[in-house]
Amino acid sequence: VNLYGGDKASDFERFRGSNSAIIYINEATTLHKETLIECLKRLRVGKQTIIFDTNPDHPEHYFKTDYIDNTNTYFTYNFTTYDNALIPADFIKTQEQLYKD
Repeated sequence: VNLYGGDKASDFERFRGSNSAIIYINEATTLHKETLIECLKRLRVGKQTIIFDTNPDHPEHYFKTDYIDNTNTYFTYNFTTYDNALIPADFIKTQEQLYKD
């Protein structure tokens, strides 16, 4: 599934009818909840894997409560910039300066 957008409830109509074995969603918290649910429905073949990357806006965001905190259904892996060995030290230093507050 290639999806661009997804922040409106009707955006799921762009990929209705598709069948997927794996889906990757960048910045999952920007998707409307109904769009995200529709993405899950598209998993119909193979091992049915969905991968999200995200930075939840707040602890009550639906993505955190419905997916990240739902450890009986979903696996969660947490990574930070520091975990990526391919990111140069000067980039990390710049990011630390930009986000120090």
